[in-house]
Amino acid sequence: MLKLLYISVLTLLFSFSGISQSLQERIDSLHRTFPKLEDDSLKIRSLNFLSFYYVSLDTSFSHDSAVATISRSYDLATKKENLKFSNYPYVQYANLSQQNSDYNIALEVLLKYLEVARETNNLQWESDALQDIVNLFETIKDKKRAGQYIQELKEAALKMDRNLKKAHAFNALGNYYKNNEINDSALFYHEKALDIRIEKNDSLGLSFSYNNIGLVYKNQEFYDKALEYYKKSLEIKEALNNIKGMAGSNINIGKVYLLKKEYKEGLPYVQKGIALTEKVGATGFQLVGYDVLYDLQKNLNNYEASLIALEKVRSIESEIQNEKQIELAKELERKYNAEKHKQEAKITALELENNKVTLSRQKNVIWFLGIGVLVFIILIILVFINYRQKKKINQQLEENNILLQQQKQKTENQNLLLARKNKEITDSINYAKRIQEAILPSRYTISESINNGFILFKPKDVVSGDFYWMEEKNNRLFLAAADCTGHGVPGAMVSVICSNALSKALLEENIEEPGKLLDRTREIVIDQFQKSSDHVKDGMDISLAVIDKKSNVIQWAGANNPLWLIRAKNKNEVKEFRPNKQPVGVYARTSPFTTQEIEVAKSDKIYLFSDGFVDQFGGDSNKKFKPSQFRKLLIEIQDLPMKEQKQALKDAFDEWKGHNDQVDDVCVIGYEI
Repeated sequence: MLKLLYISVLTLLFSFSGISQSLQERIDSLHRTFPKLEDDSLKIRSLNFLSFYYVSLDTSFSHDSAVATISRSYDLATKKENLKFSNYPYVQYANLSQQNSDYNIALEVLLKYLEVARETNNLQWESDALQDIVNLFETIKDKKRAGQYIQELKEAALKMDRNLKKAHAFNALGNYYKNNEINDSALFYHEKALDIRIEKNDSLGLSFSYNNIGLVYKNQEFYDKALEYYKKSLEIKEALNNIKGMAGSNINIGKVYLLKKEYKEGLPYVQKGIALTEKVGATGFQLVGYDVLYDLQKNLNNYEASLIALEKVRSIESEIQNEKQIELAKELERKYNAEKHKQEAKITALELENNKVTLSRQKNVIWFLGIGVLVFIILIILVFINYRQKKKINQQLEENNILLQQQKQKTENQNLLLARKNKEITDSINYAKRIQEAILPSRYTISESINNGFILFKPKDVVSGDFYWMEEKNNRLFLAAADCTGHGVPGAMVSVICSNALSKALLEENIEEPGKLLDRTREIVIDQFQKSSDHVKDGMDISLAVIDKKSNVIQWAGANNPLWLIRAKNKNEVKEFRPNKQPVGVYARTSPFTTQEIEVAKSDKIYLFSDGFVDQFGGDSNKKFKPSQFRKLLIEIQDLPMKEQKQALKDAFDEWKGHNDQVDDVCVIGYEI
């Protein structure tokens, strides 16, 4: 009978709710029905719907009610006899807890969800739980634990039946590797998801997969492949009339044309994407669209149009900031109301206690009445005296308040000016970064030239005093890791001069022997700095290797930075080739740089690096990483593929650094013969 009653109520709520009932009426109906339910499964359903409706109300009070309701559903769902009934309480409770920044509660719920999934042998639940756990650890920037659970997600995905849930799991794996810049793995899993979605004719999922694969190709700078997949995604979204998706795809295509420097081709796509965002209110896409439009118009020399686009960027950024402030205000209101409810409960309890005391003392009231009247008269006199004194004090406070308001306004004006100056400085630094990136070899060039090597590059600031340099000439690969004086903007300026000097000496003056190449580079750098009247003495330390692809000989020269070699026949030793103890720049006692010839064999590995990695403070004792520890690490990871060595070095550096600040720019180059 009760089940029949519940089903009848749900039929009214969900079949005709959009026509006849408001959210509040549906909530009231469920509250009236709930006490009559005895079956746990019906109770869990009711609580799930109540939580959903409270979230839909979108008020600070309703958010608290949603959390309280879903926690009751969660308690019922975790009973032994109810484990297989519903996964909604786990997902919703974890989601609401993360919105409250209660990450410990969210993690506890998701781990319980994972335990239930494995206990009930439900691979789809297990996959969903693992995806949410990985996302949570990425949100709180715990990369190590996210990596642990991504391995478990891999295992679960491989066990699943070939269905859309398996495709969703592969898609999550692809996104994880894409976010961590492991593009080969990202492409592998996105393509596996794509195969399943083609097989199952999942149009919406196909549009997502094509878009994700396009994004990976864009990150790899394979722009033609990126356009191919972005346009496939756009074609499906147009067929589905997915306006928001069409907006994003058009903007993505325009951005790739911008990167290809085909500005006219990209312009109509971006303009169409922006027009679509305005139809659906997609503020985030709109911001990206106007940012790309600004760069396109600027490069087309349409300065008035680029200025209009820039103004729209600033307007949307301001709007987004205002929305964030509104959300913060809602959160503060919610917390305030929760605290207010607690205080009201305490006051009610205190009033009850006071009433008890009052009843027990009523018999003595008359005896104290006379004394009370006398005390009251004395208090009146004291109050009058205090009133006159407070009146004077209040007048003084009002005057002080006016002064404080004036000072506050002045401070706010100064803060606004400071914010503008800070933005101007930040924009300048970001532009300097673009200039510096322009002189570095592109990732496409690197992947073509040293597909059996890697470059780990981690600037301390937005721009770097370290740089890597690579050129190919006469079937010889010129490869260098350099550390210029300073870091940040000053170091970046020196790096531009030094990098250009190396390229000039090699490409224009045809000096190929590494020692002589460094000698000539020093002359060019000194000549550049001597043009200043301030006697600039900046320069660089460098490790420069010339790899002849036809022979088994490497020519090498170094300025303060060494070359390390691990031979395939002796994997337990790192052989060090020592540099000249002088920089490439002004120095008290200069001498010609020495060219060393090094015989190598297949599978030997060389490493060039600056001192940023070994000088990083961290670990349990907060000491430097040190060269000895770096040697040991390279020996441990030498059997990994070079691309995985790069990730292993990055992970080791981040783990060692922990919460410390990065002390210097980091540049490490590895190459396998």
